[in-house]
Amino acid sequence: MPSSPCRRACTGIFLLAIAVLATPQKVSGAAAPDPLARKESTIRELASDREWLALLHAPDGKPRIRDPGFLLSLPNFSPEAELRAMLQAFLDDRGDESVEGRMRDICRFPARYEWLMRKLGAIRSDIDPVEDCQGIGEFFTRAPADEIFLVYASENLVSASSMMGHVLLELSGTKADGDRAEHAISFFTSVNARNFLWSAAASLTTGTQGFYSLSPYREREAEYLQREQRSVWTYRVTLDAEERRRVRLHLYELRHTSLTYFFDIHNCATFTADILAVADPAISDNAAPWMSPIDVVKNAVRLGRVDQYRLLPTSQWAVRMYDNQLSRTRSRQIVHALTHGESIAAAPDASLRERLLELLYEEALLKRLSGGIGDDSQTAATQLLSVQAQIEPVAQSVDIDITQYKNPSASPQDAQWEVGSAYRRSSGATLSLRLLPAGRRLLDDQRQSFSTSELRIGETTISTSIETGAVFLDEFSLYGVTSLLPLNPLGEGISWRFAAGYQNQFWRTDERTAFLGFNSGVGSTLALAKTIDAFALIGAGLGLRDSNASAYPDLEIGLIGKWPGANRTIIRHRVAADCCANLDAIQSVGVEHLSPITRSLALTLDAKREWSSVNSRTTLYLGIRNYF
Repeated sequence: MPSSPCRRACTGIFLLAIAVLATPQKVSGAAAPDPLARKESTIRELASDREWLALLHAPDGKPRIRDPGFLLSLPNFSPEAELRAMLQAFLDDRGDESVEGRMRDICRFPARYEWLMRKLGAIRSDIDPVEDCQGIGEFFTRAPADEIFLVYASENLVSASSMMGHVLLELSGTKADGDRAEHAISFFTSVNARNFLWSAAASLTTGTQGFYSLSPYREREAEYLQREQRSVWTYRVTLDAEERRRVRLHLYELRHTSLTYFFDIHNCATFTADILAVADPAISDNAAPWMSPIDVVKNAVRLGRVDQYRLLPTSQWAVRMYDNQLSRTRSRQIVHALTHGESIAAAPDASLRERLLELLYEEALLKRLSGGIGDDSQTAATQLLSVQAQIEPVAQSVDIDITQYKNPSASPQDAQWEVGSAYRRSSGATLSLRLLPAGRRLLDDQRQSFSTSELRIGETTISTSIETGAVFLDEFSLYGVTSLLPLNPLGEGISWRFAAGYQNQFWRTDERTAFLGFNSGVGSTLALAKTIDAFALIGAGLGLRDSNASAYPDLEIGLIGKWPGANRTIIRHRVAADCCANLDAIQSVGVEHLSPITRSLALTLDAKREWSSVNSRTTLYLGIRNYF
């Protein structure tokens, strides 16, 4: 039917009204099409963008931070819901307070705002958070970031939050007044030293309070090097100016966020990786159930995001390093001379490099000796000044790079699984599967460390009898740690172990006896040669053995062979006597060996003989270990 003039006029008015409504209203400055009017598929696509997930600290879509002030879509969070909430916060009309409200939201989430502006190209671009938001401008002025470094502090096995090391960021740059500024960005939790097990358990279950801090970097560095005696490696991250800006804006977004620390899923490693993922999402990639602090560094190195290394060793670390570089005869001559106040003559026919190594070794030894009390320490301090004066002219002619010596970023992955088969004449063959989501075993490649250590957190072994088909839990380690640190030339270093969990043990007349409890021990390790260490530990255990109380002292002695190509052998003899079972002694002698097949695969062999006054058994084991 022909349209009447009235109908045509009404249609025109209606279309004009739609056009007006579809046009975003000006706040101040330029206007742009409303992103909410885009296709739903565009919003869904943006919601799965890896940089958006990094901004939310939710790389797999599950948030590690559950603060309503950080995630506006809680309690019904999803990356898409959060994206819609952000779009509404930045763009929707909220009446008379629209301008003030939008500026408040932009200043609260500047990194998200600039990401949306980049991705949508439809958000007003006349607002610069650094220029227009006072707090952000002050942060950028106070903490310049001409360079950003990943900082790795070596492990501290007695700390629940740092037993795998600690990673943080260093922001370094020159302020407008020409002064140099260096700040540490760190995430950590407080550990109750008097109730270590409770702290460890809480960090794995309910979580503990997390602390996000901006502090003077040199103070943190001194704390690690001096008070905690932990060497520090720094790795400069190659980020362009735009990427550094994104990281800094995101750091500002986190300043008032309530954080919960979990040892496995939200720790210093995941937190730091999530921050750097704002610049490069691949830095937060991790195949293992746990991301350890050194994994963050390894990812950055693998992606070509690191171009400089620096090592600040503790005096203890330096003593061991230079001791390893010299012949045992020469190093012992130097130690004897320094500790007896004798002069040290240069080795005949020594090259400049060897002479510099000797002087650096003397310097490290004297730093340790000058830390004492009394006349001897004053003498050592005087000698130290003399040695340092001799170092300078030699160092101008020859350079010794220590950054790649015992570099933790070159260590193997610290998650592993192993499949194997054990055979006993009395009970036949069994198949086993062992998973260690975080840590390492004594046999693992530890060429990047001076000690042989073991860290087992949540390690689980399940076995099945080939003959009967019975499946049983063979072992579960809630927390197990062993540190076999050889005494250094000054007699420093202690070896110890602690373990808590469940395991099936050989005991008296039983092939397999369930034991639930803990044991600990302390002792010493000696370096008999460059490749052989000997250790001895005396300890005790307490727990339940088949529902009966068990308390026992034990003694363990052993040898560790560290062969070329990461091949390792451990021979050990252990004796235990149960105080609740007439002191019936149980003894065991075992030989374990590991041979790498590839960087991620290794063959393990184990032969063990166990016996008591009335029973004995021999076990042969063959396994394949995979690191990931």
